[in-house]
Amino acid sequence: MAAACYILASQHMDYLYNKLRRNFNLLCQRCGEVECQLVESKDYSLISCVIIKEGTEDKKPTNNLPDIYKKCIADTVSDVIVERFQKDLIEKIFSNHHSYLDEAIKDKLYKNMGEITDYNEGSHYMKKGDKELKSMISHRLIAHLNTNNRINIEGFIKFALKDYSNKLKIKIDDAVDEYLLEKEYDDFIDLLRCFVEIQEPRVDKVHVIIRSTSVFELFDDDYNVIDNEYLENFILEMVDSELSYEDLLISALITIAPLEVKVHLPDYNGFCDSLATIQKVFEQRVSLCTGCSKCIQLEHRKF
Repeated sequence: MAAACYILASQHMDYLYNKLRRNFNLLCQRCGEVECQLVESKDYSLISCVIIKEGTEDKKPTNNLPDIYKKCIADTVSDVIVERFQKDLIEKIFSNHHSYLDEAIKDKLYKNMGEITDYNEGSHYMKKGDKELKSMISHRLIAHLNTNNRINIEGFIKFALKDYSNKLKIKIDDAVDEYLLEKEYDDFIDLLRCFVEIQEPRVDKVHVIIRSTSVFELFDDDYNVIDNEYLENFILEMVDSELSYEDLLISALITIAPLEVKVHLPDYNGFCDSLATIQKVFEQRVSLCTGCSKCIQLEHRKF
């Protein structure tokens, strides 16, 4: 009986069949000929790979699949799992666990995930690319072929690659959580922006001095400290809060609702997030100074 391997799956079998034929053709001259056949049915398709002529590297015929063919089959199937079945698995995870998301959002998250996973045997998944992932799958397929000449691809993914599937789900869950947090933040910024638009301005222009210690001060257009009357209620409400300086600054500015906000930031590093939030809320009202004589003087002024 000739050595053979049989591969079963419900999809992507035309793609796998063509890749197997190409890869076997590269081996045929020195390792013998392989006859590949694809039998399609309604639910599943079957690919049979039968060695019909032993090559020069085989000393004698055997019913067992030679190692070089095992490697060829394993490498090819692993390629197809990563290139085709992985996307199906991702879509299934989205459907089962995040069906509330619009298709456009799912597509965006999938594209943003880029290189999904990478695997070092005995270690952990890392985001480096698909090379090590394919290698891991190939090694497990070879181990499977050492005791079984049949591969059910969906079953192999479900059971032999269960750890990979679980890690993939965690990565997708993290991407969804990040998206929801960003959406919540954007919605909150929109709400603040609307509030600023309808709020009656208490001063025309505010100068914001952000010190290197993250402490901030607010001044009017004449560089006088903003009167406590504007912020009295705000200070009483915030005295027992656990808000960060950035939150306090944004809240103070919204309370005053100036027509113009000039942010004096001599030390720009470390305050990018604060500035970005102010710009998102107050939009065209914001201007930036990175080192005028006034802000340098105020930066070193003692409270």
